[in-house]
Parts: sequence; C-alpha cells; structure tokens
Amino acid sequence: MFRTRQFYSTVCDACGKTHEGYEHDWWIEETMAEEDAVDDDWQAYTGPDGTRRHRCPDHWGLTCTRCGAQAGPAPVDGLRTVGWEYGDDTLCPACANTPDDPPLTCTLLLVEAHCGGLYTVEARPDTDRQRDEIMQTCDQCGDTDWVTGDAATWGQLCRLLIGRAADGVEADYLMKVARQDGARYCPHAAPHMFDMLETRLREAERRYWVEDETGGDVMSDDASLRRSCDQGFVRAALEEHAARTNPGL
Repeated sequence: MFRTRQFYSTVCDACGKTHEGYEHDWWIEETMAEEDAVDDDWQAYTGPDGTRRHRCPDHWGLTCTRCGAQAGPAPVDGLRTVGWEYGDDTLCPACANTPDDPPLTCTLLLVEAHCGGLYTVEARPDTDRQRDEIMQTCDQCGDTDWVTGDAATWGQLCRLLIGRAADGVEADYLMKVARQDGARYCPHAAPHMFDMLETRLREAERRYWVEDETGGDVMSDDASLRRSCDQGFVRAALEEHAARTNPGL
C-alpha cells in the first residue's frame, strides 16, 4: 500500500527559480519551506491579494515605508550597498539618512501678523533688535505684529505650529505654512514627518473647537462659526457665540 503526501518548495515570483535548501528542497509545510528560503536571503511578503509571495536573492523588490520610493527587482546585496534598510520598517537611502529632528538651514522666527495670518523670517544675529523692529506699532491701527517663538530644527517649528493650532488657528492654514517653509528651510524633512505634523495639528484644532476653558462644548451647535483664523475672526466668533448663548453674562 502507498500513501501520498503533499510537499512544498519556495519559488521566486520574478524568475521562477526554485529554492534549493542545504538539507532539503521540499518540506511538508509551507511555513517550513518559506523559513528555509528566508534563511538563504530569499524575500517573503504578503501580496495585495493576500497570498504569500517570494523573491530569490537576485530579484528583491523594496518599497520605502516612509516616502513610498521603490527599488527592484534587484540583487539584495546591491540594495544593501546603495543604502536600503529593511526590517520592521523598510527605508530608502534618503529616508534612512534623515535624522528624526533635522535642522533648519537657519533659525526662523514665527510671527503672527496683526492684520491676520502667520509668516516666518530668518533670524539675524541681533535677534533682540530684530524682534523689536517686528513688533513696532502700526501707524494706521496702533496694533503690532508678535513674534510667537523661534525654531532651529524641524521639531521646534512643529511645536510652534501645534501651539498655534491649540490657540485656534486652522490646521489647513498651518500645514500650508509648514509645507512652504519645510520645503525651503528643511530639505531633509521626509514626507512622513508632514503626515505626523498634520495629525497633531488636527487633534489640537479639534480640542480647541470642542472644549472651552471649563471643558464645555464651544462650537458644536453652530459649525458656521468656524471661520478662518488667519482672517482674524476666531476670537470674535467665540465672543459672539458666548453672548448669544449666555445673554446674561
């Protein structure tokens, strides 16, 4: 009597090559065949259709988890040589060499304009005098621009912008500032850094519009009051809303 049993071997999806193991070429389980191939520098991953895919060492394909850059099919040794990193995260050479908090090309001052909006200026060596010049009184309205802070790194700039979102400035407007100045003053800012900033800005914006100083609901019953902060309407909107809902105050 004979009994048949199914065996498995790993095949490259790019070239059709079958993995030849050190001890066995065929295995009684798929996972055993895959593990043996991975030990020999084969690539194993799950495809878009949910099936397991495999690449031999000559036909690896990589996609950067940060910026989406792709490489391959190419020999895995060549990808390592040019700077690709892979493991829990796959990083292209550019993202692998990007520090977590890249420096700006110069220190920036973030300024709130008295007529509405934000802008940045490059800090001079005589920063104190520069601040005084920025905050000179306007001859027409008597108001002044205000330096909200300075930043020498991407992280410091992000913290300044998040602080403005927590004070009511719209996330969309702040992202425009970040993308404009990020491209100009922080060439090493990776795409995922902008995504992380946008998430934090929107969370700060949401908290501002949902909670007032006592933890109550400020704007949920009148979404039309959510006007653009760079036009200078936020404070007026809150005061108008408070007067309408609490006429006795």
